[in-house]
Amino acid sequence: MRVLKNERLEKEVLLTLSKSDLERDVLTELLSQSHQVKKHGFRSGKIPPSLLFQERGQQAIDAVVHKAVLNAADEIIGDKPLGAPLGYQIENPFTGSSLSDLVDLDIKVHAVFAPEMDDIVWKDVHLDRCIPVPTEEEVNVSMAERAGRVMTSVALDEKRPAAIGDTLVYTMTYTHKDGTIKEMGGSFQLGSNTLPEEFEKTLEGITEGHVVSEGIKVPGDFPDKSLAGKKVNFKINFREIRQTVPHQADEEFAKSQGFETLDALREVVRKSLVDSGEVLSGMILRDSLKKKLGTFQAFDVPASWMESALSALKRDAERKALGSAPSGDATDGDSVGSSNTMDSVQDSVLAEKALARVRANCVIQKVVRDQRFSVSDGELFAYAKAMAQSEGRSIDEVVGFLRRNKNVVDRISSEIQERKALDWMSGQCTIEDKEVSFDGLKSLFGAAEDSI
Repeated sequence: MRVLKNERLEKEVLLTLSKSDLERDVLTELLSQSHQVKKHGFRSGKIPPSLLFQERGQQAIDAVVHKAVLNAADEIIGDKPLGAPLGYQIENPFTGSSLSDLVDLDIKVHAVFAPEMDDIVWKDVHLDRCIPVPTEEEVNVSMAERAGRVMTSVALDEKRPAAIGDTLVYTMTYTHKDGTIKEMGGSFQLGSNTLPEEFEKTLEGITEGHVVSEGIKVPGDFPDKSLAGKKVNFKINFREIRQTVPHQADEEFAKSQGFETLDALREVVRKSLVDSGEVLSGMILRDSLKKKLGTFQAFDVPASWMESALSALKRDAERKALGSAPSGDATDGDSVGSSNTMDSVQDSVLAEKALARVRANCVIQKVVRDQRFSVSDGELFAYAKAMAQSEGRSIDEVVGFLRRNKNVVDRISSEIQERKALDWMSGQCTIEDKEVSFDGLKSLFGAAEDSI
């Protein structure tokens, strides 16, 4: 083991596994897995090492390297508390195809130690918590948006032939299998493929009172389940052609949605705005606290963390600059000098912001360690369900992806732990409640996102 860097908050060492030790340990690892490998022509546990290596050589090398790092961890870390999991990478990845091709492996191990910081008196931290109180206008707008997503129909101002998008009101008669004549009424939007597509195409241009007799294969959701899937002769009288329009937020719409009155629907919409507002309020509160955590106290931070945070902020700034840059070139000397000054100021601002971000993350990680916040399988599954819903994928697809990508699971776990830590910290702080409209909350949330 050779020490490459040894600072107060960071240490890098180079571990070298000799070819002979590597061969021995990889062979041991392969033999321990031999009963799990199936190979035609060989009994379980009797597969030659050369064939085992072809099947699981890289996995065995990875396992040996991981064990070597763990065995050296105490010597690398000493008595310092880690600020992040011990990281490592193989400097010369193996590219051979057999045990005899193995060479000395160099592994760079990077340890980051937790910064020393003073305890925070949480009651001295003052935070504003937004209490969502939707205005009547906001409730009305939300009701109108909700109604507008549901279509209804109104009478035509002037009689005309049916067009795609119109609602056709009909009376349909058919002979039941017991010989009785059945009649049922209904309506559908032309062009919605409610009925077989080829049949709907024949209805464009019909007028009120149009009658058709047609043999149609009955869909599975037909009210008379005894005819589902069968071809039946129907006589259909199209009694009225109506214009299809969005619903208005009125008593009729409320009843169509299962509410007795418009006021009952209004209360549900109001509660929905409050629930959404409480989610935004929690995110705003956590963001506000996280910003304050970076300015509570000054302490040294690991250089690699600072470099990573600063690089991320610079990338974000460059993307924003490219998105807002005007067309044309500015090439005169004054503009170049001004640009250099602005760049210098921006670099200083970004460096200060990066330092605050890293310090905030250090405090959060300390609280996670002190409070021993963990992440359960149930919490990960709930996160996976939310991912599936937002991305329009099945839960099995998302779970499969997460199983194949441990780094993504680690990132999700860190996010859940951070949220728990921020919620715990905000619960210890002095809180002042302030009533805010729903639109006001959205504006505060937008401003918070822009500043991240």
